[in-house]
Amino acid sequence: MTSRLFPGRRRPNVGIELDCSPAFTLADSVYSVHMATYTITLHNVTRESASAIESNLRGVNGVDSVDIDVPSERALVSSSLSYNEVLEAIRQNGVSAS
Repeated sequence: MTSRLFPGRRRPNVGIELDCSPAFTLADSVYSVHMATYTITLHNVTRESASAIESNLRGVNGVDSVDIDVPSERALVSSSLSYNEVLEAIRQNGVSAS
């Protein structure tokens, strides 16, 4: 291809090289998540409300596991959420928890 600025001369091979690699690697983006297991007392819990609580908590990001013992009115929740966030998620089902 000839140059319009310099007739009769070939235009130098000028190109732009783009580096499209990511700015960081997966190893750079690793972060730690602190998990905690909370023992929560449920007040006047029924099998139906326990089932609803388990279903609700399993759908919450940050909750790893849920185990509810209805006779003892206790829940064990492993989560990266704070204690208060877990309580709030349980209370959304209409069950008093502390």
